[in-house]
Amino acid sequence: QSALRISPMVYSCTSPRHFSLLLAFLALTLILTMYATMRYINDIIIHCTANSIQDGKSKVHAADIVRYHTNDKGWKRCGYHYIIECDGTIVNSLPLSRPGIHCRGRNAHSIGIAYIGGLNWKGEESDTRTPFQKAALLKLITQLIQLYRCDVHGHRDYAKKSCPCFDAHSEYHRIYKQFVLDIAHG
Repeated sequence: QSALRISPMVYSCTSPRHFSLLLAFLALTLILTMYATMRYINDIIIHCTANSIQDGKSKVHAADIVRYHTNDKGWKRCGYHYIIECDGTIVNSLPLSRPGIHCRGRNAHSIGIAYIGGLNWKGEESDTRTPFQKAALLKLITQLIQLYRCDVHGHRDYAKKSCPCFDAHSEYHRIYKQFVLDIAHG
């Protein structure tokens, strides 16, 4: 007769030693489950959706981007983890536990964030972020840096593209740098 009986819903022990083993088993199960659903993140990559913006507004919304990725491109999921609407709404379009499809060779360990825009009313590449998008990006990036302790880059830092139509690394690296200094000084 076993001292430890495990059934689908009930764990029971008949001795303190087996109780300790049970706790260790449960802790290990929790840790393995947690790591099975988490990814190692070492970069935040900023994108634009390459949509035209006029007077701070767009006819394109996050749902359109998700539809474009899944229906038109035939992907199984949206390529970006977050999409920032013109009004500053942050849309979580892909769970962080899943790799994105946004930057060749970097998807496994990065978070992809796209803002709606990147083209002016003439269709030219331009930093079209609204003040609401800038504030939302700053808030989201700050939270992600604190959570994952990683730096920020633009898609253009890894590909021959102008996306996200501004120098994301120069603009947001100071947040990462300050976070690292704060940790170093306790």
